[in-house]
Amino acid sequence: MMHRRSGQRKRWAVVVLLVAAGCPRRFDPRAEPVTSGSSNPEADRAYHEARAQLDAGKLAEADQGFGAFQKKYPDDPLVTSATLWQARAALGEGAPARAAELVKVLADKPPGDAIGERARLLLGLALAHGGDAQKALTLLKPFLLQLDGEPALEVQAAIAEAEGRVGLIDESLAAMAQLYPSSSPVEQRYLRERGAALVASLPESAIELRYRVAGPSSFAGALLGARLSGMRERANDAAGAKKITDETSAARARFGLSSANAPTTLATTNALGVVVSLTGKSRLIGERALRGALLAADAIPTRPDAFDLRVRDGQTSPDKALGAVEDLAREGVLAVIVGPDKYEAQAATAHAAALGLPMLQLAPDEQPAGPLVYHILRANQARAQVLATRALHDGAKRFAVLAPDNPYGKRMADAFVKAVTAGGGAMVASLTFDEKATTFIAPVKKIAESKPDAIFVPSTAQQLELVAAQLYASGLTRIDGKPRGKTAPARLLATADGASPKLIASAGRYLQGSRLAPSFYPDDGDPIVGPFVQKFRDAYGEEPTAADALAYDAVRAVRLAAARDLGPPEDRRAELARRFAAGTDPGLTGPLGFTADGERAGAPTIFTVEGEVMHVIK
Repeated sequence: MMHRRSGQRKRWAVVVLLVAAGCPRRFDPRAEPVTSGSSNPEADRAYHEARAQLDAGKLAEADQGFGAFQKKYPDDPLVTSATLWQARAALGEGAPARAAELVKVLADKPPGDAIGERARLLLGLALAHGGDAQKALTLLKPFLLQLDGEPALEVQAAIAEAEGRVGLIDESLAAMAQLYPSSSPVEQRYLRERGAALVASLPESAIELRYRVAGPSSFAGALLGARLSGMRERANDAAGAKKITDETSAARARFGLSSANAPTTLATTNALGVVVSLTGKSRLIGERALRGALLAADAIPTRPDAFDLRVRDGQTSPDKALGAVEDLAREGVLAVIVGPDKYEAQAATAHAAALGLPMLQLAPDEQPAGPLVYHILRANQARAQVLATRALHDGAKRFAVLAPDNPYGKRMADAFVKAVTAGGGAMVASLTFDEKATTFIAPVKKIAESKPDAIFVPSTAQQLELVAAQLYASGLTRIDGKPRGKTAPARLLATADGASPKLIASAGRYLQGSRLAPSFYPDDGDPIVGPFVQKFRDAYGEEPTAADALAYDAVRAVRLAAARDLGPPEDRRAELARRFAAGTDPGLTGPLGFTADGERAGAPTIFTVEGEVMHVIK
C-alpha cells in the first residue's frame, strides 16, 4: 500500500511522505529541518545522495543511505536531518513501527524546536497507521492549524484513519467526507473502501439511528444506507430496502458507490484468485510463485480434480494489482493470493476488509496483518528470535552478531539482541560488514577476541558461504563437529536466505553443527518436503525456491479449508477465514494455520548441518 509513482501526484492515503504542493503557515515539513550543512565534503555528498534517492522515490535505497550516513558520521550536524528523512522513507516502505522508533526520541524536544516539530509530525503519522492511534490524534491535530495543501491532506487522512481505529467512526467518516472532493480517483477509492470497512464493523443495532442522523445525502449516509438496505432485504422487507436505495441513490452516484460497480461480498464459486506480477520488474519472482500455485492446484500436470485458479497479472503495479483483486471479488472467488511484490500486496490487502475477501499475502510485510489478511511469510525478525532462543536452549551464554550494514541487517540484529537479552544471555560483540563485501578478516578477528559461544549472521546463503569460511579459518566454529585447536567452538547461527543443496555442497564443511533458519529448504529426505521437491523437479526441471514453496502452501491452505462444505454464499468467505485460524496441517514452510492476528501459527523451522545433509531439528 506504500509506493510512489514518478510524474504523478503522491497519494496521501498510500504514500506516507510529506511532499508536493502547499504553503505552510508555520513550517514546511518538506524543507531541511536544519540550515547548517556538513563541513565534511564526503559526509555532505553521502547525505545528498540519499536525499536524491528519496526524492526519486527509491525508498529502500534512501532508507539504507540515511542509515549508513548516521553510522559512519554519528557526530555530523546533518545526523538529525538524516534520521527524519530515514523515518519518512520507512513510512513510505510500509514500516510505521520502525519509523516511530527512529523519531520517538527526537519527538521529545520542546515545543517550537524545528527538529521536534517534524519528529512529532512523523511520529503521529506512523502511529496513525500502526501503533497508539489515540496518541497519534494528540500529536496530529495541532498540525491541522499549521499546514496547507498536500501536507494538510496527509494529516487529515491520518487523523481519519486513527479515529476509525479508536472507535470514533462518525468522526472518521466525517473527516473522509471532507477529504473526498479534493482527492484523486485512487484516493477516493481508498476512502470508499475504508469507510465501508468501518460501517461493516458496527453492530446492526447501531445502523439505522446513525443513518438517520447522517442523512441519505451524505458520505456516511450513502455507506450506512447500503448496509441498512441489505439488512432490510435479509429481513424480507423488499419495499423498505428499495426505499433506502432510492433515498441514497444521488449520494451513491456522487461518491462512486453505485451498487452495480461494487465487488460482490458473496463467494459464488469454488475458485481461488491468484494475483502475481507476470510483467514488469517483479516478473521473475511472480512467475516463481505461480509455479508453486499451479503445482498445488494440480494444474501441472493437469488432473481432472484440479483446483480452480483464476490467475491475474499484477503488472508490478499496486493499482493494477488492486484492480485485479476487485475483478476477482466480482467473480465471487473464495479468496485471493497476492504477492510476492511488496507494494502490490500492500495496496491489495489494505482493501481486504472492505471487500469481505480473505487474502493470503506472500510478500514480506512488517505491518500487522489487517482483517481478513493472512501472512504466509513469517516476519524476518521471528527467525532471528527463534535462533536466539534455540542457542540459549543449547547452552550458549555469550553471543556475537556479524550483520550486513543495511536496514535488513540492523532489524535482524536488533531482534536477535532483544531475544538474547530477554533470555538471560550476554552480547559480547556486534559488528557489521558492507553488504557487497567478499572478505571478512577484520570483523571476524574482532569477534574472535570476544570469545562468543554463538555467532549470529543474518545473510543470504550466497554470502553465508564466504562468512562461514572466514569463521572456520579463524578457528571460531566447528569443523566436522570438532573444535579447532584449544578453543571451544562457537555455534554458527544464520538465516541463510535462499539456502539450497548448493550451499551444503560448497560450504557444508564450514557449517557443521550450525543452526540455520531459511524460509524454506528443499530437503529431499523430509517426508513432507521431499515429495514436493520431486514433483517440482519433474514438472519444471529445477529446484524449487522459497517463492514456489510459499505459494504452494497458500493454495494448500485454501484447498484444505474448503475441503468441507462452507455453507451458503454469504457465509463462505467468513467460514474459510475461521478455518484458516484453526489449521494445523503440515506445510512446506510450517503448519498451515494462522493466529488471530493473521500471522503464521507455530515457530519458524530450524535446520542443522550434519555431514553432507541439512535437515530439520525436531
